[in-house]
Formats: sequence, structure tokens, C-alpha cells
Amino acid sequence: MKQWLTTAEAARLAGRHQSRIYAWIESGKLAGQRAEDGTMEVASADVLQVEAKTHRGRPSTPASRKREVVTHQPIVYYLRFRSRVKIGTTTQCRRRFAAIPCEEWCAFEPGSRSLESQRHRQFAKSRASGHHEWFEPSPELEQHMADLRMAHGDPLKLFEVSTHRTR
Repeated sequence: MKQWLTTAEAARLAGRHQSRIYAWIESGKLAGQRAEDGTMEVASADVLQVEAKTHRGRPSTPASRKREVVTHQPIVYYLRFRSRVKIGTTTQCRRRFAAIPCEEWCAFEPGSRSLESQRHRQFAKSRASGHHEWFEPSPELEQHMADLRMAHGDPLKLFEVSTHRTR
């Protein structure tokens, strides 16, 4: 299930002006849909993938090198893509989430690789065949993600606090 954002929310997520989001929609780079209230919405997972593709191949400049500074501790994240859930860890949310195909950011919790490994063992019975970090949804995993959302909030808030611009 995709999470939908308004164009204003998408702009904040991508660190861009709202007009850039509309330009991506008009050019076909980003798919949009009309909400019941008539506002334009875009899929949250698609926003960061388009943002990542837009920056690839650009020459590095002093300004671009200073754009993002990681300011958060490691997190263990839970992403849904098609019928599977990925459990991974990162300290660079924007880059990591842009690089992984996903339809929904399900949950997160503070923690490093040791907690990630613990979660992999905890849900080992649900591990997707041939995949280390991908799991089939189970009632236990779904409940765990719901508990994490209650405890830590919406995973999209990571983008509001995980980076800051430097001068």
C-alpha cells in the first residue's frame, strides 16, 4: 500500500520547492493523482527515487558537498515492497530510502546493526526464501511494526529531523 503525500509534503521530503514537484509531475518523472478534495498527491516512495535520479551525474560543487549532514543515530527501518517487508539499518535515511524500491515506509526504531540482527532472528520464520533482509508479512511482524509506529511515530518524520543544511 502506497503512502500518499500532498505536493507541499513531498517538497519538504525532497528538500525542494513545491514548484519542482509540480514540474516533475508535468514532465512525467513523478506520477501524481488527484485527491478527493482536488489537491494533487504523489507517492512518498517515488519522491525520493526521483530526487536521487535528478542528482545523479551532476558535477560536485562546494555547495552540493555541504548540502546534507547526517545528524541522527542509526535506525532500524521496516519497508514494504510488493508483498515483502525489508528490515535494515541506516544513518542516512534519504539516501537509503531513495536507493531501495519501496511502496511504504512502515516503521523505524533507534538501533544499529546489532538490533537489526536481533530483529532478523526474531522474525526468522518469516524470512523470504533466498533473502537475508526481506520477510514475508506475518501477524507478529505486522504487530511489531504497529507497536513501533505507536512508540516512535511516522517514519516520514525522519526526513524532517535527520538532516540539516550547512552554510
